Parts: sequence; structure tokens; C-alpha cells
Amino acid sequence: MARLRHYLKNIACLESIWDEDLENRRNMLPVLELTARATGARFIYLTCNTKPELRHNLELLRKRKSYGILLLSFHGDPGRIELAGAHVKLESLAWMMRKHFAGWVVHFASCSTVKIDEERMAKFVHLT
Repeated sequence: MARLRHYLKNIACLESIWDEDLENRRNMLPVLELTARATGARFIYLTCNTKPELRHNLELLRKRKSYGILLLSFHGDPGRIELAGAHVKLESLAWMMRKHFAGWVVHFASCSTVKIDEERMAKFVHLT
């Protein structure tokens, strides 16, 4: 277990509303809590339902030097994530993130977002 701490990265999660059932919301919070208990990692959990919220939350997170995993939990289609009623293409997301997230692991917890050609994915990686 000692080696784990050396590689441990804290997790920042952005998530949108998944469906209209607001009273029984499913979300990533239990997964983040379990991960934190099991590994000692810290986490930030922010909801994100509009493009301005996405932009704002990314600005907040980029300043967190002790974090290294960005978990994007949204609905998705090839090459884009879906906020509540709006779509964001990977290119727009890369523009919002820029090089502020260099060295971070970006995990898309969204259906099909990374089902794109290798060149487009490489461009996202290069821009971020």
C-alpha cells in the first residue's frame, strides 16, 4: 500500500443531471466517497448543467495543484458531452481547459464521447 500513496491523485468530478427524476438522483458521489475511503484520495464534486457553469468550474479546478484526475460524468455522443439541454464538442471543451490541465488524467464517464478517430482524440490531448 505504500507505493499507492506515491501515485495517488486527488479527483475532481464534474457531473450534470442525468434525468428528470430530481428526488431520486443517481450520481457519482457514492463512487467518489468509496474511492476516498479506500485510497485516502480527496475529491471535489461539482454539478455542471450549463456551458457557463462548465467554464466556471474548470476555472476553479485548474487552480487545484494537488488534483490530477478530472472525471467528466455526463451523457455523451461521439466527440461531445451533453449538459442539461446543451452539447459541448471536444474542441470547445479543449479550448475551455487549455494547457491548465496538462499532466491530469481526464476520464470521460459518458457514453460514446471518445468514439472518435485517433487524429481528433490526439488533437484534444495536445490542446489540453
